[in-house]
Amino acid sequence: MSKSILLAVALLTLGSARGQTPAHFFQFTSAVPNCPQPAWSADKTGVEASDAVIADALKAALTKGQLYTHSPLVNSSLWASVQSRIVTIQGCVAGDAYTRFDHASLVTQIENVGNSIPDVRKTVVLIRTSAQAAAGLPVPYQVNELSALSPR
Repeated sequence: MSKSILLAVALLTLGSARGQTPAHFFQFTSAVPNCPQPAWSADKTGVEASDAVIADALKAALTKGQLYTHSPLVNSSLWASVQSRIVTIQGCVAGDAYTRFDHASLVTQIENVGNSIPDVRKTVVLIRTSAQAAAGLPVPYQVNELSALSPR
């Protein structure tokens, strides 16, 4: 088997072994190369029945393009997870000449989309901007070490 296939099998096995429900952890943009994938929590103590409904509603909201019109998120790699009715958005956002943005305003915009979904307790946004990356700052979340091995 090729190294890529073995890695994919390992990631799927690890996710299953940890009890991670794929519906609760998903990537919704992928434009920033080498953005580290967040590690996901395998803690089942906080899983609620409504988490799957929230995850589905979040996917729908994100695919409607609520965040993309004239937004720096067209140049981003972002993942979402839902656990205990808490939405967490993690990843990297790269600005360019056409998508300048204020970090705090962008975070608020993303929080508003998550918090607009019924039954969401809160939305947490952990993103690294291209300016922060250029300054050598790490991503503000725990990285899935296995994803660092996969070619992007």
